[in-house]
Amino acid sequence: MVVGGWHRNVPSPWGGDGAWHSKRNCRLFGPPPAFEARGRFTLIRRRWATISRGVAKVTLRQIAEIVGCTRSTVSYALRNNSQISAALRERIQQVAADLGWQVDAELTRQMAIVRGVTPPKDLPHLAIVINKSSADLANEVTPKRELDGARRRAQELGYNAYVFNLADNPLSPPRLRDIFRARGVQGVVFIGTAGTELSREMLLVGREFACAVSGIRYLDPAYHTAISDLLACGRISVLELARLGFRRVGVVLPKGLDVRLERAFYGGVLAGMVELPDHGSHLVHYAGDREIYLPDSSFPAIKAWMLREKPDVLLTTDLKNCHRFLETMPTGRRQTPVFALDWFEDGRSAGGVDALHLMVGAAATDLVIGQIHRFEKGLPQVRKVVEITGTWRLSKGFEPPAKG
Repeated sequence: MVVGGWHRNVPSPWGGDGAWHSKRNCRLFGPPPAFEARGRFTLIRRRWATISRGVAKVTLRQIAEIVGCTRSTVSYALRNNSQISAALRERIQQVAADLGWQVDAELTRQMAIVRGVTPPKDLPHLAIVINKSSADLANEVTPKRELDGARRRAQELGYNAYVFNLADNPLSPPRLRDIFRARGVQGVVFIGTAGTELSREMLLVGREFACAVSGIRYLDPAYHTAISDLLACGRISVLELARLGFRRVGVVLPKGLDVRLERAFYGGVLAGMVELPDHGSHLVHYAGDREIYLPDSSFPAIKAWMLREKPDVLLTTDLKNCHRFLETMPTGRRQTPVFALDWFEDGRSAGGVDALHLMVGAAATDLVIGQIHRFEKGLPQVRKVVEITGTWRLSKGFEPPAKG
């Protein structure tokens, strides 16, 4: 907005927002100290001359001149390329943020022309599809974080993300496909959720677009997939619990969930056990049949197993029902520490593996946008699976057992 040659709400490279800036500011107040020290007042004058015309757009050249590097270095740093040192990447990203630089999705697409590929005419829109009601998302952290991660990554890369929650607003596959076409959607991210999975017919809608799946590995159709490394979750958990001094690690898994996840948690737990000298003292109990949570009907069997095997710590995917079960145990067993194979800071567990679901969702978006830049659609000849390895976390206030 221009008022008498002044420009309102134009961000300043030396801080502040909602201020009034123009070329006159530079003449009246001089260049900011940080830029004056680098002798770059000429650049600032050009910058504010651009702003005064109302077309303030930060370029890689401007960032490069301020930092004192090449434009290609700036380009690599803004894409977090490991060829650029961490310190220089952080410096370039900070300067870009101060100047108000934003990703231009169309420019990114046009760069593919240099590589000899003709771009499509669709607008840069993505669709994110999930089949989990809003009420369930409020209580289930895993799908919510993957949805948030996919959406944020699309916005970071300059794409508009439409979210289609089929549990709240049911659509048939043909209708969903028609909406994608009408809105110019180029790529689709399917958020896989155990228990409320997307049908094969719905997944096949993605054949006309760049497509990837987050959270669950579907064998048919075999799209590119981003998932948590659940084998690593199980292995890391067992090894870390042993390092903390626990001698009998008891693992309680909902059978239906682990089967749907290709028994990855169970496999990871076994992998961790065999790395320990006395792996026979680590115990696994499958609960229920097809349930993805610990059913109440399984509590008697779990109780008998605990009284028989006497684990000194529990490892599970269902913290809520595990604590409910412990309330039915004798007093001496109710205080058994509970760790999570899929950890969140919610106060229910003593610790566990943070599976980094935000990064899983972001990785799925990266897979889709990579296909868009290569102008690929449909089922890939060779499926790519990106596995995000989680990190071990201890909740605040947890005290490990005394080693004796």
